Amino acid sequence: MLFCLMCWPVRLTYAFSDLSPQSELFNIALQYFSSDSEELRSAAAFAVGNIAIGNPNTFLPLILNVAQSNKDKQLLSLHALREVRV
Repeated sequence: MLFCLMCWPVRLTYAFSDLSPQSELFNIALQYFSSDSEELRSAAAFAVGNIAIGNPNTFLPLILNVAQSNKDKQLLSLHALREVRV
C-alpha cells in the first residue's frame, strides 16, 4: 500500500522531469512488477510509465525490453506504455 501512495507524487512531481540520473527509482518500480499484490503491480506500472515521460528515449526501450523478454510482465509493460501515451 505504501508504494501505491508513493506513485501520486511521482505523477505530480516528476511526470515531466528527466529522472534518468536517478534510474534506480525506475529499477525499483520495475522490481514491483513481480509483487504478489495486484495493487503493487498496478502502481508499479503507473510509476514506470510516468517516470518514462521525462525521458522517453532512455526509458521506453527498457519498458519494451521487459514486454518482449518476459510474458508475465507484458500486460504491466503495456499499462506503463499507456501512461506515457496519456
